[in-house]
Amino acid sequence: MSSMSRMCSAFCSAAPEKALWLSVPLLTAVSQIAVKLAAGALAGEPFGLTWLRMAAESPYIWLFLACEIVNFAVWLAILKRHALSVAFSLSSIGYVSVLLASWLFFHEPMQTLQLTGAAIILAGIIVIGSAAPRGKMPDAPL
Repeated sequence: MSSMSRMCSAFCSAAPEKALWLSVPLLTAVSQIAVKLAAGALAGEPFGLTWLRMAAESPYIWLFLACEIVNFAVWLAILKRHALSVAFSLSSIGYVSVLLASWLFFHEPMQTLQLTGAAIILAGIIVIGSAAPRGKMPDAPL
């Protein structure tokens, strides 16, 4: 068993179900906030070696990378427990969480169509989730 498999197995068995599902949109929003802040910090610098050095030293880039790594581990834990067809709908919540984060942290306006779209996304996730098969998921084929 690889170290990534052992890590996922330990994480899967220890993480409460709701914490897994809530962490995906939260980590997505935090990672996108970090990227936006990094983009702002690098805005005045033309792309080149200095820009790359500044990006590598940016705490926002490191926060983004950390969120993506943790989100990957969480995603593996979710896929171990749920059908891909159902779990993938969760990734759509990222659109809604980033919309809310951009409004809260950057004071970006939310248009009526954006709010309508967010409501449709959430309704779709509820519909897909309610059709989810119950019980233990079979192991994925190799």
